[in-house]
Amino acid sequence: MSKFLFTSISMSLTITFVLFLSGEAERITRFNGRIRALRHEPSVKRVWLPHHNAPGLAMSRVLGDFCLKRYGVISEPEFTHRRLTENDMFVVLATDGVSLVYIHFNCFVMIIT
Repeated sequence: MSKFLFTSISMSLTITFVLFLSGEAERITRFNGRIRALRHEPSVKRVWLPHHNAPGLAMSRVLGDFCLKRYGVISEPEFTHRRLTENDMFVVLATDGVSLVYIHFNCFVMIIT
């Protein structure tokens, strides 16, 4: 463990585009994409092809998923801006797999230890 004690506040600068966000599921269904959760993961809605049980994508915006592009999955990012100051200790750049697993506090603990 670190010998330093930090008082800090974590701030998310973006969001993960998942299917429960307003407008995301509506776009998928408007383009005939199918949305459903797996039995063993009922809280995670996924995008499926209309007539096949594939691929089961857990987000509504991705880069390079051409299979679901015509069914409403888009690659359009959301841009945010923030000017860094001397009070900012670090920036965590992470993919959806990391950001969905690690909450802000866990990332902070991993960085300072």
